[in-house]
Amino acid sequence: MELSKEMVFRFLSCLAIAACLFCTIEADAQNASAPAGSGKPDACELMTRSDLEARFPGMDVGSKQPDLSPLFEGLPQYNQSCQYSVKLPSATSKMFFAHIIAVGVFGCDLCNTKSVATSTATRTLARTRATEEQLAANPSFHMKVTPLPGVGDDAFEVTSDSEYKIYARKDDLVYMLTLDKYSEQTQANAVALATQIARCWRGGVGMVQADTPIAANKGVLKPPDTRVVVTASADKWPDACALLTHADVRAVFGDMNVDWQPHRTMGKLLGVRVQLLSSAPAGRALRACA
Repeated sequence: MELSKEMVFRFLSCLAIAACLFCTIEADAQNASAPAGSGKPDACELMTRSDLEARFPGMDVGSKQPDLSPLFEGLPQYNQSCQYSVKLPSATSKMFFAHIIAVGVFGCDLCNTKSVATSTATRTLARTRATEEQLAANPSFHMKVTPLPGVGDDAFEVTSDSEYKIYARKDDLVYMLTLDKYSEQTQANAVALATQIARCWRGGVGMVQADTPIAANKGVLKPPDTRVVVTASADKWPDACALLTHADVRAVFGDMNVDWQPHRTMGKLLGVRVQLLSSAPAGRALRACA
């Protein structure tokens, strides 16, 4: 049986598509996470769920799908960033709200397959610091950039009204940690997490086991309620008995029997019982509220 050119073309097309799908599936399986021993960083292993549970004891910690490194950095890809959410108690209610904690890798000598003569980590962190300082020079951003000794080989912190960030370098690894502002524990938690990340990396080797576990908090401090009270205190509320006096009622209902037995109830209206002398049947009363 002789095959037509159209049938041959369709067969080759299907074969090519199948081959592409197989390559894609194989690449996805390899790139889903950094393979063990690849030397490349894994953001979700640099900052783990157990680290966050130690710093936020008893709180609900969730995680999102990590972001892979761009393809131009070479294969295999690695988890370049990892984001968690921690549900913390509200300062003004009994509810819990999610706060974001994330770590991202800016680069490392082992991250890019292109060979480089010298490490670029120092220059990368310096450029990042210069950019953040330029932003902080604008007073409308409410930002502050300060050195942060004790974290990795070099680090600085950036604070704003709603966020706390740490940029750090450990050997050839440059990374950033971001943490939503919450309470006075925010800075201490961020520093502890950033320090632990530095313990998990060794230049020229890659990911290593931290020599010591992260220090755990005994509890989570609830932020103070900073709302301004706009309701007057009880002693400044109007006095209903002073607003509607016995003399005022007698002046209006002079020919009636005024049963004046005021009962002070905070936050409620004062009821006054007025009984008619002649025009109303016995026992019938009019009721007025001030």
